[in-house]
Formats: sequence, structure tokens, C-alpha cells
Amino acid sequence: MKIILIVFALAISTQSSVSARSWTNAQGKTVEAEMTSHDGISVSLRLGSGKVVSVPIATLSAEDQAFIKIQPEISIPPESVTPAEQRIWPDLVTIPNSELEKVTIEKTAEFFIYRSPSFEFTCSANLLPALTKEIPRTFEATKRLIDALPWGITCRPPAGRERFLAALYPKREDYERAGGPSNSGGVYMSKDKTFRIPFESLGIRKVGESYTRDKDFDNDTLVHEITHQMMDEYLPFLPKWAVEGTAELTGMLPYKTGTFRSGDHRKGLVDYLARPRIKGTKVEFPDLDTLFRMTRSEWDKQSSRFYSGGNSDRQRELYEQSALLVYYFNFLDAEPPTQGRRWIRFMDAVKGEIGKWNEYQAAFDTYRKDMDEFMKLPGVRQLEGARFSYPQGFTPPSPPASPDGQGKIYSEQTPFKHVDILLDGRSLEQVSEDIRLKFSQSRIKLNE
Repeated sequence: MKIILIVFALAISTQSSVSARSWTNAQGKTVEAEMTSHDGISVSLRLGSGKVVSVPIATLSAEDQAFIKIQPEISIPPESVTPAEQRIWPDLVTIPNSELEKVTIEKTAEFFIYRSPSFEFTCSANLLPALTKEIPRTFEATKRLIDALPWGITCRPPAGRERFLAALYPKREDYERAGGPSNSGGVYMSKDKTFRIPFESLGIRKVGESYTRDKDFDNDTLVHEITHQMMDEYLPFLPKWAVEGTAELTGMLPYKTGTFRSGDHRKGLVDYLARPRIKGTKVEFPDLDTLFRMTRSEWDKQSSRFYSGGNSDRQRELYEQSALLVYYFNFLDAEPPTQGRRWIRFMDAVKGEIGKWNEYQAAFDTYRKDMDEFMKLPGVRQLEGARFSYPQGFTPPSPPASPDGQGKIYSEQTPFKHVDILLDGRSLEQVSEDIRLKFSQSRIKLNE
């Protein structure tokens, strides 16, 4: 049976509530809160601070579960969705200094823990006050950017956490020991939902016994990886070109001191394409026939430094082509004022897919719990493998049907389910021709 150890996560509050009482999880931790709603799977609790958190009912004590069962079931209302035609690309996104005044510091036996409104940073170093504001600035600004984009993404920490997690490493060897790739400047790890980054990639260097940050530090890689963290729920359901292309796009937007000039996206693209390049290389035109069909395993294979005789330049090509493709679908696809609508509809469809799989996971967890109870019944015996026997007249629980009908976790084809929305009846060749035309009209020259 799946056991969830961590309890509290952000949720949406409702009008109904039950008077405050003490709630206890399976590990014996208690909290005073009032119940605002439950749907039979999760319960929403309003803490004394006013914050509403969602808690899986199965993680609570038997007494709490019994209490919830006798309460009327009140489903949490779905998020309101702004129609695609009313969503616009923001000109400016900024994080006010007042938000950075809220950073707190806690010292444990091993780490210093720095908490901003949306992030929790662990670090072995005691940072100077200026850095405790400067480091969270880019993180908080990037979160606010993704929230503000017309993609319909609501940035919220993973279930069971109040904040997004990040780990900072003064020494690169410690970063790599924690799982950071040797050729990376930072990495978001979906496995534990944590963003890891060495000091050198934050532009932090040691001066004497203290640390300082270079003023001319380039935030592109940092913003790229934070974007992955903000889009964590979407990652399994997007083609790899969309995963990397969205992060490349946000990373290229002009940024300084907590402010994204997101309306200057064309300048960001021009500067992105003008970066110093490996001698003899050019900006390649997006290969739709390859990108639209490329699975994650094939992407990883071609991104490897051992691919094509050790030609690591293929990874750069894939990232650049993905950036150009995402840029096209956001700003050049269709004529004003309908530019970018197909991309918004595509992202909305992916969001719906996430909801379906979340419902399936909850139903599957219930199924596993029911199966555990069924296997305890007299006469039910476990056989070799996954087989079991039971007395005549018994009916074992039936597993729920998954959204893809396979009864298993999503496959490598799942991310391609909604790409036809982007094509909108057009062939890959027709879209390719339109990309050539639109970039040419924008006076952005690509290599044919």
C-alpha cells in the first residue's frame, strides 16, 4: 500500500467549514485547523495563519478519517479558466522588493534553511543578508512569470509541501555528489522535486570568508531550470521539444533585478540567436518531421555527447530548434489578434490530461488499498507472480481504467496525444512553410 509521509500542500478554500480541531497524521504530528471541504480523497484544512492546505485523507489518523466520513462531502470547485481569446502575453513581470523582505533563516545541525514566500533553500553556507534576498529574487520572479503567461499554468508546490525546494552547493563536487550532471550548471530533478545548483552557476564566488555575487551574471540557465520546476506537472505530458523549448523561451526573455521585460521577446530571441557559437555552426531551421515524433529516449540518445561520433553539438541544435518552434507557436502562428491561440488550446488540453491522470492515480491508490483488504479475507491466497485465488462468491476489486486505456502509467506516446491541436488540420510541410514565412517577415534569418 502506498504510504504518503509528508502532509500539507496548497489548495483552494471554499465557503463551508467545520470548527477548528486537532488533526493528526500517521507519524503522530498534530496541527490545529478547521476543515473547509473534502471530496472523499483529500480534505482541505484552514490553518491558524489563514492558509488552506490539502491533505490526503489516507495519511491521517483513524480517528480523523472516521470524523471526515460523517461530514457532508463537499468537492473543491475547479479553477476558473479564462478563455483563450482573453489571455495575453504580459509586457512586464516583476517581483516587488517587499516580497524579498519576507525571507527567513533557520539553522539546523547540517544546513542553513532560507525560506522566501514560495521557495525553501538549503545550503551549508551562511549567506550574507544581501545574498539571502538576491538569490530568491530570480526564483520568485520566474515563478511569477510562469503564473502570468497565457499558458494557463498555476505554479504551486508538489502535494505535501508548502514551498518549492532548492538545494545550493558552495562546492561543485558536492553538487555532483548529490546527483547533478557533471556537464550541467544546474538541474531540476523530478524524482524528488528539487532544484539543485552549485554556487558557481548562481554567480556566487568566495571572497575571503564571505560570498558575493557577480553583478554581470547571466541568469539564462537558472531561469530555464526554474521553469522546469514550475511546470513539473506538465513535463510527462509534453513532447520533449515543448519541455525544453518553453524553458529556453523564458530563459531568453530580457531580465534584470527581479523584472522580466517579457514584451521584448523578439529582442530576447535575436540576442539568443546571436550568442557565441561553435566555429562553423549556424542556427538550424526547426525539423518538424523529427521533433514532432521524437520520443524522450530518442531525444536523450541524440543529446548524448557520445551521439554521432561524439558530436555534442546535436544537443545545442535540439534546444535551439525547440526554442524557435515554441516561439513560433506563441508569437507568429496565425494572424493578429489570434496569434498564439493554438498554443493556448494545446496547453489547456495538456492541463486536462494532467487532471485525468491525477484522478486515475487517486482511483488506483484506492484500488490498491481495497486489494490489500481483500487479500486479508479468509480463503484468499497469494500465488506465484501476481496471481491469487479466492473462494467462490468473492469478488475482488476491479482496477480503474487509465486515460490511455492501457491500465498502466503513461507511455512514450502520451506526450503526443494533443499535438494535432497545434497543426489544426495543417500538414507538417504546411506548418514548416509558414514558419519560414513568418520568421522571414520578422527579419530573423534561419539556416535552410
